[in-house]
Amino acid sequence: MSRRGSPPPRARLAALALAAILPACGGDGGNTPQTPERTQIGGGTFNVIGTEEANSLGFNADVAAGPFTLTEGGTVEINADWTSPANNIDIFLYLGACTSAQARAGECPVANRTNSTTTKPERLNVIGVPSGSYSVGFANFGPTAETGTFTLFVTR
Repeated sequence: MSRRGSPPPRARLAALALAAILPACGGDGGNTPQTPERTQIGGGTFNVIGTEEANSLGFNADVAAGPFTLTEGGTVEINADWTSPANNIDIFLYLGACTSAQARAGECPVANRTNSTTTKPERLNVIGVPSGSYSVGFANFGPTAETGTFTLFVTR
């Protein structure tokens, strides 16, 4: 014959122990990952001459470069678009402050770059960039002068 009523003391103790160590339903203990936030930190226009003129001036390609600072690390995304599909614009991410003249002379350390000959618009996405000083450059490996626009984002 079984007895109905309250559970034995051992069963109550086991239930209390499980309740204490298991998280409550409907929550994750406050460990919800934050949604990454994409923020535009720069943008504008660039102008570069074509390779024919660049070669006559003694360099392989013209580069328009300018500095920016990341106050916190994250994923850096640089987008560029330009007028003529005949021109090949590549994006460079340089370490430290770099001028256009230094970039044309190959004096800037390259952190990353694009190298597609057919992609238009061009996009460079670099994951895990630490805080610090950088420069972005746009090199024209096409035959004619070019004007373009760019945007610079960081996602954290």
